Amino acid sequence: MKAFGKDERVLGWDLWNEPDNGNGGSYAAGEAPDKLQRVLVLLPQVFRWAREAGATQPLTSGVWKDGNWGTFEKLSAMEKIQIENSDVISFHSYEKPEEFGRRVKGLQNYHRPLICTEYMARGNGSTFEGTLPILKRENIGAINWGLVAGKSQTYLPVGFVGASVYGPRAGDLVSRDFPDGWRAVSQGRDGAYSAADEVGGVGTAGGLSLPR
Repeated sequence: MKAFGKDERVLGWDLWNEPDNGNGGSYAAGEAPDKLQRVLVLLPQVFRWAREAGATQPLTSGVWKDGNWGTFEKLSAMEKIQIENSDVISFHSYEKPEEFGRRVKGLQNYHRPLICTEYMARGNGSTFEGTLPILKRENIGAINWGLVAGKSQTYLPVGFVGASVYGPRAGDLVSRDFPDGWRAVSQGRDGAYSAADEVGGVGTAGGLSLPR
């Protein structure tokens, strides 16, 4: 942070991703039983250390659980720390447009810039065409997992296990074999777009004319 704290290429610092995530269903067994209590003490210190390092960019830690964020007094202890210490408020939401919009309205009560740092999961009803118009209308920045199916495999839905999306050689993605609920990708590695309507919607929201 001292090295890049004044670098204009850095938009901001997301200091701790999902600090109260217990990782149930993945590697919860390896987590400390008192993780939440430890993080409640540590997270405010992380914000303080970041500010002491002299970063000029805004700091944040994104809220992500439950989505009932509009009333500060009703937030969890962790969410209160996140909201109180964040210069810009970031959040995750993989919900349908109606619920996404409700969460946005709640966060606007804090009168700070908003950035959605995770969204877009078709299997959950979170789509580009449903979410981007809300983001544009409310002037909210957004980051999704990816636009192209690449080696990071972020197009796969959470919990997906299987090799059916691969061709004869490891890493040869066959875009027509995307699993149900595949997420975050609009273009396969073979260059084929997943859905022309979706690509057009992304372009419209961004004021761009994209090939279909």
